[in-house]
Parts: sequence; C-alpha cells; structure tokens
Amino acid sequence: MAGIQTDIQQLLRQGKIAEARKLCRKTCRAQPGNPEAWAAMADVHIAADDFAAVAKSYRRVLKLQSDNCTAHYNLAIACSRLNRPDEAMSHLLKVIELDPHYRSAIVMLAEYYRSVGNYARSIPVLQKGAIDNPDSIRISWLLGLCLQDTGELEAAVVHFSAACHLMRSCEQQPQEFYPTRDPKPGDTFRHTSTHKLKHDVEQFEYLMKEGLLPRSFADTVNHYRAILTDHGQKRGPVSNGPLSPADTARIGDSYNRLIYKSTKGSNCNKPLNQNVDWQAAVADYQSNQPGMTYIDNLLQPEALRELYEYCLESTIWFDFRHNGYVGTYADDGFDNPILFRIAEGLRTAMPELLKDHPVKFVWAYQYDQQLSGIGTHADSAAVNVNFWVTPDDANLDPDSGGLIVYDVEAPADWDFNKYNNDNEAIQRFLKRENANSMQIPYRRNRAVIFNSDLFHKTDNFQFREGYENRRINITMLFGDRVGKN
Repeated sequence: MAGIQTDIQQLLRQGKIAEARKLCRKTCRAQPGNPEAWAAMADVHIAADDFAAVAKSYRRVLKLQSDNCTAHYNLAIACSRLNRPDEAMSHLLKVIELDPHYRSAIVMLAEYYRSVGNYARSIPVLQKGAIDNPDSIRISWLLGLCLQDTGELEAAVVHFSAACHLMRSCEQQPQEFYPTRDPKPGDTFRHTSTHKLKHDVEQFEYLMKEGLLPRSFADTVNHYRAILTDHGQKRGPVSNGPLSPADTARIGDSYNRLIYKSTKGSNCNKPLNQNVDWQAAVADYQSNQPGMTYIDNLLQPEALRELYEYCLESTIWFDFRHNGYVGTYADDGFDNPILFRIAEGLRTAMPELLKDHPVKFVWAYQYDQQLSGIGTHADSAAVNVNFWVTPDDANLDPDSGGLIVYDVEAPADWDFNKYNNDNEAIQRFLKRENANSMQIPYRRNRAVIFNSDLFHKTDNFQFREGYENRRINITMLFGDRVGKN
C-alpha cells in the first residue's frame, strides 16, 4: 500500500486528479478492508474540492478504525465545510477524548464555540487543553482571547503572558504561530522597519546605561546599527521589509524577543490619585455630549514613575506596522499588574461611566520624534481612556502634542475597518457633518476620557530627541460598541 500511496500523492502533486481517482478506486476494490486505501481516496476528493465525498471516505475509514484520530479530525473539517457543525463538533470531541494532546482539534473546537459566542464551552475546552499542552502557544493565546471577550482581561493576560513567553523568550526557536499584528507577508521575527530598528538601538543603549543589560551586548547593538543604516538607505524611515538571512543570523536571537522585562509598578496596589475630583470629571463628561472630558494628575507620583520606567525598560515593543510609532499590547507582553489596577480603579471611581464596562483592551504606543502619530479614527468600545507618561520637559511645545477629539460619532452602520482605517470616508463624513474638534494639549499624567465612537487623532507633536523623551501614551478601552457593528 505504501508504494500505491506514493503514486497517488505524486499524481495529485502533478494535478492528475482523474488518474489518482482511478488508481484509488482500483485499490479500494482490491483492498476494501484497508483504511489507508479509503484515506487515500479522501485525499483525492480533497484535491477535487468534493467534501461530501471526503466525508463519505472518512466514514469508511472509521468503520474500519473507530479510534483513528486523524480520520475523526479530517471528517470534522469536511463536515464543517458542508455546514454540519454539530457533526463536526462530535468528531472533534471524539478526537480530544482519544488524544488530549491533539492540539489542532482543541483549537478548532474552541474556535467554533467562540465564533457562536458559546464561551461556557470554549473556555473549559481550552483550560483543559492548556493543562494538557502547556507548551502550546495557540491554545494559551486563544484561551486569553476567550477570557478577554467575556470581560476578564486580567485573567486573560495570564494566558497571553504564557503564550508570549513561549514565543518570545530568547531560548525559544521561532514557531509558526504569531498572534501579533505583523506586516504581510512575513512574521514578527523576520520583518522590520527603519523606525523599529532605531527604537531598538536606543532602548538597548538605555538598558546598558542603566546596567540592565551587560556591556557585552554592545556587539549586538553594533549589528543593529549596521542593519539600521542599510535598511534606512533602501527603504526610508517607515517602510516595512524583510530581514535578509545574513541580518537574521546576526540579530535573530534578540530581535523582537523578551530580552528584558521590568517588574516596576507591579507592586503598586493603589496607583490612582485619590485627590482627583472624580464626580466633577463624570459631570463634565456627561455635559460635553456625546461624551468627553480630561483630568490631570491621574496617577500617584510613584505609580507614574514606575509605569514610565516599565515602558522604557521592557523589550515588549513588538508591533512596528505603523508609520512612526511602535506598539505593545496586553495580548503580547504589555501585562504589568498595575495596568489592571488602574483600570479597575477607574471603574470604581467613575461607576456612572464604567461600572457596566469592563476593560477589554490595553495598549501603549511609543513615538519617533521625527515621524507622525495616529490618524483620525474611532474605536470599538464604549469608553476610551488615553493618558500620557513621558515627562513634560520632553515636550517642546506645551500647546500641542496631545489629542484632537471631534464632536461627532462614527455612523452606527460603519464596520470596524471603515471607522478605524478608511481615512477618505472619515474625512468626507467629518466635512459633511461640519464637525468641530477639541484640542487637548499634552501633559504628563493627563487622561483624556471620551466616547469611543468619537473620531480622534494624535495632535502634531515636537519632542526632544533621545529615548527617554519619546512620547508614550497608554490606551484603555472599556466595554463594547453596543448596538453597532
């Protein structure tokens, strides 16, 4: 049978489906009790995109081998393609019963449950899957997503953190799952941009200056500088592009890795400034319809300092797809406990705005002084909280550098891609609505709180050169865009 299987696969690679089918039929007639013959027939039907026939062939396999995990799994895929979800789920459950380490079945089952909003089933499947497969990036990350979907971001981050360490620890080999927002084509370890390399050089130099990386790391930094010069000459300051094999050989064991992770801020149990007049902030938000206010001195001094230093020190700025800034997210390294204490503190301090809206997303961006910020967009949430942590003396123009918020909401029938990314449609809409804008200048420890449906953008900024002077903003999104796409 092995020789016949080889012949069948070779015919399929050559696109000779009819000849492969003829050979399979001959083999199945000669060996009707051989499950491998029927599995080979299923391969032919897959090549012909005939999933009804695929399902029929795998049912023959299972009549002969009821404990064949691969047949159950492939039959589940066929049933899914035939829009028979209940039958597909039953075969996936059988696979996991037979082999709790069959990761692709765990993921497919959990993804189906998540797609229909059945978290009562998806989460237990993934929790058990994570115990049985502690080295699976995909399972840990998907469990984090499901918990995030249900408003349990702090619990989700435990699993996001596990996935991040599995993927990004320096001793790990690159794996074929990347939950980050990577450029196409490519992945988080093999692509870069000039402004990302510039950021990394500056951060490594800062860490060496602070004694957090050994001086011997200077050789690695020199490699980064050489690649930065070459990449900048070829691609300019913002374009993404692949690292060459030679570049990967020089920096692959450090690029976009968890080289250093600060613990600063993790012991700050009450980070919010208790002297803020939260009721006045709520009243101002409610009077400035459709909902906007800002407050100063958000965090206590120690919490502010430690959160800022955590951002400077931690090599977690993996996202570089934007034109001028690098990003870090709660699902890929930005997981300091202080962040969730801030979020819960805000919900307690402003229950009229946030009590019914758990924090769903947390991220931070760090900006290159020579490039631009975020364009006009709205977000998929109920309430945005955006605050800044870089010292004020880094800002060369105290009348700018913050946020511009427009007084019109994104249309209810716009989907995420349109209200978050379609700049031409957004500008036409703002003009048609005669939108007014409010400019909130940059101040360290200032938080801007507003209805997530309001269009907003980064104001023009002028910050001093130097790593410690990079503009850093932290964003928290609370709740869902209820009743809208």
